[in-house]
Amino acid sequence: MNDVTNPPPRVEVESKPESKPADGKLMGSYPAENYPTRSIAELLGPGKTRANLNFPDVRNDYELDNALVGQTVTTNGCIVQSNWLPGPVISAGGGWSTSSYIKPIAAYLAYIKKDTVPSGVQESYSLSKKKGFTRQFTTSASVTSSVSAGIFGCEASLEVTTGFSYSETINEETTETWTRTLTGPQDYWTFQPVIVYAHRVAKGLFERDANWAKLPRYVSGNIGFVFVPVYRNTPSVIDREIGYLSLNDVVSYLSNEAWGRW
Repeated sequence: MNDVTNPPPRVEVESKPESKPADGKLMGSYPAENYPTRSIAELLGPGKTRANLNFPDVRNDYELDNALVGQTVTTNGCIVQSNWLPGPVISAGGGWSTSSYIKPIAAYLAYIKKDTVPSGVQESYSLSKKKGFTRQFTTSASVTSSVSAGIFGCEASLEVTTGFSYSETINEETTETWTRTLTGPQDYWTFQPVIVYAHRVAKGLFERDANWAKLPRYVSGNIGFVFVPVYRNTPSVIDREIGYLSLNDVVSYLSNEAWGRW
């Protein structure tokens, strides 16, 4: 039985090193998207690699949408510049607990739907958008609660937000509708930004909690980073296909070439 008058010390999480740790390791992977994605070489051209990705820096919602939303979109992602915020204290077995920190670190584009408008038509169309965690982030209620609490702190204090309202927790993606006037004959593609949050915890959490251990993560020394994808409420529709990166490629980029930028 734990002595509540003298509880075990909480593990305090260290700050993120600016240079990429030599002992760092990306562990696990996310399920594949349920829509076609392209490799970096397919998207950028033969011989191109992660180092050739052009993710601009953004600091607020306006800059994020300016980079990723609308007819002028020219990139598939961006790096978010923001401060670490304290997240919830996360407890595991035996009275062990860790402090946590969280912030948005990037955003990328996800495909939603293709619509074909017939010739001679110009009318308001009901289009789809997504809300919540992308389907690749499926976890337990306890992990969802901890991650949601951290993201809600970001929503209240930082300049990059999801743009959605939530009651208690963020859940796996659901589909909502929005309207836009479209003119035919034309194919239209709807896409939507996904914000990637980094949740920083002590490595020991993955050793003590099976639900956290199932998540893809980057681990270095006694620090672990869980990357959490959440839809932003700024869907867009354009008259051309742009191609989409996988979440796994985005996380690999953030864990390697873009490490010092977030």
